[in-house]
Amino acid sequence: MPKKAKVVVEVSTTKVLDSTPAEAKKAKKALEALAHAKKVKAEAEKVYAKAQAELYEMLGYTKVGSSWIGIAQEGTIAGVPVIVIGTQTRDDFDKEGLLKANPHLVEVFADFTKDKIVQVMKTPFQKNEASLDEAVATLLALTGASK
Repeated sequence: MPKKAKVVVEVSTTKVLDSTPAEAKKAKKALEALAHAKKVKAEAEKVYAKAQAELYEMLGYTKVGSSWIGIAQEGTIAGVPVIVIGTQTRDDFDKEGLLKANPHLVEVFADFTKDKIVQVMKTPFQKNEASLDEAVATLLALTGASK
């Protein structure tokens, strides 16, 4: 009987973003825009948190842990309400508590429990912008293309 041939199939989940100098420039520009947007978003979140803290303090609230504690429900300027403190209510399901109280349901829940996988975009090499510049410059030099 003839020996069976072994077939190896490789699948790559990596997409080359620099197959041409134009693609490399486009990818670099998009990565720089993403990094800039992340930085602007982080700065805006800091400004928002600071402004919110100032307003809470002006309303007489005290921060305890991650919560603001106080009694004022409204802030006014010249009698006109400019900030209102409200609440939101949501119902949280205590799965752990239910299963502790009803251990016979553990198997039922196991049948209906699944991991939720969320796709996220990360830019690991953005920590070193020089490496991105260097990679694009190297590609351009190798292909003879100009910046």
